[in-house]
Amino acid sequence: MGRIKSWIETFFILAAVNLLIAGTVLLAVDMLNVIYKQGVVQPGHLVKTFIAIMVWGMTGAVRSLLASRRAVMRKMRVRILDPSNPSLTSQEAKLVKIVHNQARCAGLSEQDMRGLLIGVFPSRVFNAFATGATPSTSLVALSSAMLERFDESKISAVVGHELGHVISGDTARVVMTQGLLDSFAIFFSWLFSLLDAALSKEKKEVNPGTSDQSPGRDKPSDPGSGSNRPKGLPEIETGQITLWSEKLLFFLAMVLVAALSRWREYKADLASARVNGSQAMIDALEALRKSSGPGLTRQNRGIRMLQIRSPIEEILSGILSTHPSIPERVKRLREANLKPSKCILDSKE
Repeated sequence: MGRIKSWIETFFILAAVNLLIAGTVLLAVDMLNVIYKQGVVQPGHLVKTFIAIMVWGMTGAVRSLLASRRAVMRKMRVRILDPSNPSLTSQEAKLVKIVHNQARCAGLSEQDMRGLLIGVFPSRVFNAFATGATPSTSLVALSSAMLERFDESKISAVVGHELGHVISGDTARVVMTQGLLDSFAIFFSWLFSLLDAALSKEKKEVNPGTSDQSPGRDKPSDPGSGSNRPKGLPEIETGQITLWSEKLLFFLAMVLVAALSRWREYKADLASARVNGSQAMIDALEALRKSSGPGLTRQNRGIRMLQIRSPIEEILSGILSTHPSIPERVKRLREANLKPSKCILDSKE
């Protein structure tokens, strides 16, 4: 049954992607007909620009992914727990043991476990996160408040959730998707600027007396001068089409990445429940729901996406939310009604 559900899910994802690609191609063809007709840009230059933008965007995404563990460790002031360090507190030693047990029961290889870092970050908020390009270069970290006040069952459930992200490669999935969508957004915003220039040129041919600076039109600017696009793009006169299309494209990219993030949270909850049982994960989520504390509003969106709970996103509870609401997550876990695995039960004996 689970495999059939997975196939159905995959089918709908592929169908949605194909519809999106088909719509994008049809839109691009219509735009290019207008652009080429006015001679604003040559086809060869268009292809070269597309390749340059995609290489630039994906290279940036890869660099960001490879640096993610070190960057987050520095940002969150994570202290790494060395299993061989005899000065670890009893709570820290217990956390290391829990992570190793959860990793083995979740199917992580011994080689990957050797590269997996375990850490604690100072915070009065109950929270946890995982990051890293691959399982062997990943980090699982819990807040000091969670380590001090959660019991072993809840910590195990949280660790299982974070390891679900690690094993599924969620950090790489989100970062690369973000890079791909941003690259497309940049290219199509530039394409819209060409369309804007072509329509302006067509208007001037029809009405030769039209001023270059008509009302509602911005001064000419270089689409390549912004901080979010590669240098070297040709100077194209921009107007309202360019302005609003760019805003819309980046908004749509944010919506898609947020939807992917919500989906991966559900999957990580189920990954933990398969090892620890649904009730353990539900208890952990309920404890997170009741908690509150300072500091969350000062964290940037990228950090919040990594965490098990993001109250700010829950308040939004809309298309830009990177985390589903806790009641919805609990509902899905109750429906799954999973029992603890034999592996985890044996490790507690």
